[in-house]
Amino acid sequence: MKIEQAFDYAKNHYDPFIDELIDFLRIESVSSDPSRYDKIQEAAQWLASKLTSIGMQEVALMKTALHPIVYGKYGSDITKPTVLIY
Repeated sequence: MKIEQAFDYAKNHYDPFIDELIDFLRIESVSSDPSRYDKIQEAAQWLASKLTSIGMQEVALMKTALHPIVYGKYGSDITKPTVLIY
């Protein structure tokens, strides 16, 4: 996909993208508040489900001592760039 096509796709799907973002942001996953532990788990599960639904080839929800890690992988060409979102 050329960059112009990606921008066109984003423009044409702006409203659903914003709706999904709002759904995600409604999950009160404040990591510094221990009383929100369940919400942090819910947010991680939401993200893992979203990655699966958009076609990520590998999705994992990994438990840690504190907060979960959501991992998604698409493709296996090591010459392609890697994106890390924290």
